[in-house]
Amino acid sequence: MVSDKDDADASRRETILKVAIEEFSAKGIAAVRVDEIARRAGCNKALIYYYFTNKEGLYDAVFAKLMASNREMWAQIAATNSFSAWQQRLVDWSRRHIDDPWLRLMAMEGLSDTGVAPLEEERSRVLANTVKVVVRAQGSGEIDPELDPEMVALAFSSIAMLPRVMPQFARMVVGMSPTQPAFFDRLGEFLGVLGRRLAPQEQLHTRATGNEVS
Repeated sequence: MVSDKDDADASRRETILKVAIEEFSAKGIAAVRVDEIARRAGCNKALIYYYFTNKEGLYDAVFAKLMASNREMWAQIAATNSFSAWQQRLVDWSRRHIDDPWLRLMAMEGLSDTGVAPLEEERSRVLANTVKVVVRAQGSGEIDPELDPEMVALAFSSIAMLPRVMPQFARMVVGMSPTQPAFFDRLGEFLGVLGRRLAPQEQLHTRATGNEVS
């Protein structure tokens, strides 16, 4: 049976996490002050230490919470049965997440990378599913087996995420804001063409000549 105290604890913890997500994704772990999180959450600093031990523990809890909110999307990626479908999911996800704290948090994390990331082992397992999509595509003849599947997964994931992580860069290169639907129409079309160009050479030759491969 859940007591009123348990409910109150859960509510206070969630409030702290909500504020911490905003602070860490805007400033990065080094610049965030626990005092400021406590002030914004309407609690004292000691309560944050009680729930999360220290700032690093709070940072880890933020990552765990955001990972939990993305697990459904990652499960869909793991179940994707073609490279083209995976590309479309990447573009659709980026199109919907205009101001996503997960992407901003990863951007801030990258700027202060120490070689060890929070929940790195679990996150590596999740990202391994994107590599499996490429490997399956190579097995089905969709992607050239000579291509490094990890590098293919990294390249396409990066292209899809870059407009959200560095919108100013996308705007300067493309001349369009990544908040515009037309930007992601172009991105989806480009990735589709690029993906088709990664087919085995004999398939590309067949498409170019119109002849069947014997």
